[in-house]
Order: sequence, then C-alpha cells, then structure tokens
Amino acid sequence: MRCGRPDWLLPALLIAAPAAAQKRIDPGNWFDPIDLSRALMAQVGTGGKLEMAIEVGADGLPLRCEIAASSGIADLDALTCKLTMRRARWEPRRDAAGQGIAAATRVSVDWRLLVPPVTQVKLVPRAERLLASRFTYQRMKLPSQGSVTLDIFLSADGRARYCRARDGGSSGSSEFDSWLCQRMLATKPLAVIDYHAAAQTHLRTVLHATWTIEPSREHYTSTFDIEPFY
Repeated sequence: MRCGRPDWLLPALLIAAPAAAQKRIDPGNWFDPIDLSRALMAQVGTGGKLEMAIEVGADGLPLRCEIAASSGIADLDALTCKLTMRRARWEPRRDAAGQGIAAATRVSVDWRLLVPPVTQVKLVPRAERLLASRFTYQRMKLPSQGSVTLDIFLSADGRARYCRARDGGSSGSSEFDSWLCQRMLATKPLAVIDYHAAAQTHLRTVLHATWTIEPSREHYTSTFDIEPFY
C-alpha cells in the first residue's frame, strides 16, 4: 500500500462494509483521480457512484470483484474493480485457532467525491455591478433583505441563452425576476472554466443571489453563489 490514512477519514467515499467482513486497510489509497483517463473524468458527474461485491481471501487479499450496482459507465466500473484487485487489502479475520478466514463483502465508491467538476461557472470580475444595484432594489420596492434563485442555460462561451426564476426561488417580485434575467442575458456576467478541455455544447447552472440594504446608511451588499446542475 501507499502512505496510510485512517479508515474513518473517508466515510463518504467508501461506505463501510458489513461487520462480518475484514477491516479495510488504507481505503483512501485505493483510488485516485489520476487513475482516470480524460474521457472517463469528463463522464464523472453524470455517473460515478457504484457498488462492488468482493470475495476476500484468508490472507486479506481480494480474490474476485464484481459490480453489484453500476455507475452507469462501463469503463469506470471495470477500472474500479481492476484497481480494487490491485490495491485493496483487508486485515484477515481469524478463527479461534488464529487461522485466516475468507469472507465476502461489498464496497461502495463515489468517484464524484474525488473528481472536481469538468467545468465551473464563475462570475466575471465586478459582475455584481452588472447584475443589480441598491437603486434597482429600491426602485422595485423590494424588501430590505431577500434572495432569488435562477435556472440558467449557458452556451460554451458563458453567454446565457435561457434564464428564469426556479420554482420556489422567486424574489417575490416577478418584475425583479424578469429584470435580473434580462441582465443575465444581456451582459454576459458569467465565465465557463473548462479544466479538462471537454467539449461542451451547453451548460446548466443555478445562480443564488441574496441582498441586504440598510436604509439608514444607504448601504447595499449582495452575494452571488453559483453551482453546477447535473
């Protein structure tokens, strides 16, 4: 095994095996994003979570690996089993006489927790000034505090092609929702960052904006959070 890491540090990556199975050794070192080809890395996000059924020998080494629940990506399933057979280790269970005992176990892996999104959508510098201002909120008579959540479809260059308030995500003012979407469509305040050079025809993202106005000080602040939507 490579450098060790306590088993409990990765509960989300490798879901605990049944108590009857041997204790895994260094599961955090079984898988690494560097193991993935660019093509596989680009597919993680639409899939990537799988479950393996593994036979473990009396010496703690894997004897056989089968996919019990597929990630939906056949090559990723095959690679995960291959890496498991090469790297996985367990502390052998022993009987009363101290002899190792073979066992069967299941291990779940979620590659999405290891691989960063293929693309990220970010606000361009000073974009918040393009989207809204204190005077806009006051003119539309919005409350001093509020939020809005927008569904946005982007072209590969970051230009918004579609925008609307999500169900349950309206600011409470259809006029403001419409105005903010029109600003999104007209000003191109978003940039698409593609880390793995994967071809993208369009992207879907969610923008969540909050604002606070302090009338006594005429002070305005806003926050924009962007998340990819798969």
